[in-house]
Amino acid sequence: MLKRILVVVAFVMTLASCAIQPNAEGQFSTVPVDQHDMDIYTCTGASQEFVDFKPVPSSLKLMPLSVLVMDTGANWVASWNEGKIESPQLYKDLLGKVDGNLNVVTGERYYRVNGLLSKTPTFAYSTVNYKTGEGKGVTFFRCHEGSIPDTGTMLHPVE
Repeated sequence: MLKRILVVVAFVMTLASCAIQPNAEGQFSTVPVDQHDMDIYTCTGASQEFVDFKPVPSSLKLMPLSVLVMDTGANWVASWNEGKIESPQLYKDLLGKVDGNLNVVTGERYYRVNGLLSKTPTFAYSTVNYKTGEGKGVTFFRCHEGSIPDTGTMLHPVE
């Protein structure tokens, strides 16, 4: 019985940590990420709206292997049929696992989570307001190095 209670408490604490108020110390250092040769990834994307820090299930949109991400280390650019996101200069976090940038005027946040197990990074962008919990989040994950060729159907039959 005690194990069940501990599991429930751990689960609730995990969920509660998603809505922790920001502190004055900040997450990112003032050390910019160095630029390197461009890496190109094809990723799956997901976007979702948030209201009161909770995702709106009907707004979930998946983009399987349809997002092209160009990563230069110092910043990244993601493009897909419906849009494009370009991150500003990224800065190292205090633990060395996440590179990111926070626009203090607009509240936009850009992240690159450095891949430890998958060896490829995950990219994210968020406009969720830290006071109201409303906004949009986009994540590009399950990235594969290089671009995947288009395997769509032919528009005109072969004569």
